[in-house]
Amino acid sequence: MLGTIVLLVILALVALAAIPLTLRLVPRNPVYGVPTERALANDSTWFQVNAFAGKAMLIACGIAALLIMVYNGTLLRSGWAQLFVVVLALGIAVGAAFVYDQRLANPRWPKP
Repeated sequence: MLGTIVLLVILALVALAAIPLTLRLVPRNPVYGVPTERALANDSTWFQVNAFAGKAMLIACGIAALLIMVYNGTLLRSGWAQLFVVVLALGIAVGAAFVYDQRLANPRWPKP
């Protein structure tokens, strides 16, 4: 039970950190956000990529928290299974942000 609470607190903190990215409040920097070469090159790309990343992280945190709470009495009761759900959800969100960055740079892909 304590592991579940710790993971839910971590998800809440990640979601809180994603809100400024979603609202486009974070200026270009190499630490906070998605610091790819293209995103650091200009403000427009930085804000587009990081707004997308913030939304993806919020969605991932919400889905992971919901799965952990709903399935706490089933196979996901194991702390390792819950950790796997959190890592998988956040990994998909980060991967989606990098794919979005690539889509903005590649003229052959349709613009989002």
